[in-house]
Amino acid sequence: MATGGVIGKIRDSSFDLFGVRYRQTMAQIGVGGPTLAYTGGVVGADLRIPRSARPALPDSTRPTSDFRALGLGLTPVGLELAGSAAARFRPFASGHTGFIYFFAPVPDRQGKSVNFTASVGIGLRVRVVDASMLTVGYRYHHTSNGFRGQINPGVDANLLYVGITLFPRLPGRPARPPE
Repeated sequence: MATGGVIGKIRDSSFDLFGVRYRQTMAQIGVGGPTLAYTGGVVGADLRIPRSARPALPDSTRPTSDFRALGLGLTPVGLELAGSAAARFRPFASGHTGFIYFFAPVPDRQGKSVNFTASVGIGLRVRVVDASMLTVGYRYHHTSNGFRGQINPGVDANLLYVGITLFPRLPGRPARPPE
């Protein structure tokens, strides 16, 4: 649920993200210790803004309908610091940045279709079986056009998420994640 919090100005909105993320360990402290990883992903977005929260147009008229935009994006830059790779419960902190292309200017013709994103969050991974992990987390997410439109209202969202990590069985390698 969007809050219009720290940076964004649009309140009472709904912002849903769906995605697939890639993670590659870059460094590990000791054997089975904390890790630093690169992350990147592809996202789908569904943004809904009630007409009461939409800004007035240049002619001072209030929008007469709610706004909804679907979008696709990339988060090619991300870092994650995670606890012990050998532990069953593995806390982590992460940050990501990228962009989303909405199929309509956000939040109206004064905005832009391409919006930038940034997010920070925390979470916990739980090893379910050797070949998979369950992830639960919280992410503070900001989306805006970076002052490229006539207006740059921005949308801030507090996102709770659940994910599943699968480790494929490769020939000659165990299915469990690397330590």
